[in-house]
Amino acid sequence: MASYESQVIKQVNGYVSSYGSTPSIQNIYIQTPDEEVDRTCFVGALRHIMFELHSIYPKAMFIFIGTSGINYGSSSLEYDIEKNRQCEIAASYLSLPFVSWVRDGHVNRLFNFPAGDGTQTNPWNSTSSTEDTTDMMHPNDAGGLKLAVSVAAKINEWGKYIKLINT
Repeated sequence: MASYESQVIKQVNGYVSSYGSTPSIQNIYIQTPDEEVDRTCFVGALRHIMFELHSIYPKAMFIFIGTSGINYGSSSLEYDIEKNRQCEIAASYLSLPFVSWVRDGHVNRLFNFPAGDGTQTNPWNSTSSTEDTTDMMHPNDAGGLKLAVSVAAKINEWGKYIKLINT
């Protein structure tokens, strides 16, 4: 099974020189060659997408938005939090700014539960509209605005660094 780190860097042994020193054999970390990246691994797939996007938009700043924590009622909150944590780890390996929708997006299961009471005459509807979603998965205007506010705050926070990079 591929590790996250192996999708980004790998340790090799060979001649290394620093500041004009005489080359000597030692270990060094290099970028993992593209042909060795496992695109079925989350970080490997994300790395591939980032390289492709960067080749098209070399001056763009990419932001990775994690999972929302809302779904059709098919997983536990613990699972959603762990899935979001893995997204944040992946973003860290690729030095991508990260917005945690499950933590910062203010769209959560507290206000987004299926309608119904679980009886045969009134079953829980796992695709019912909620305060923030059209179908317990996709944000409606209110849910989208909550995410937009979260993303805008992060972009404003990062904006001061973007100005420094582009000057």
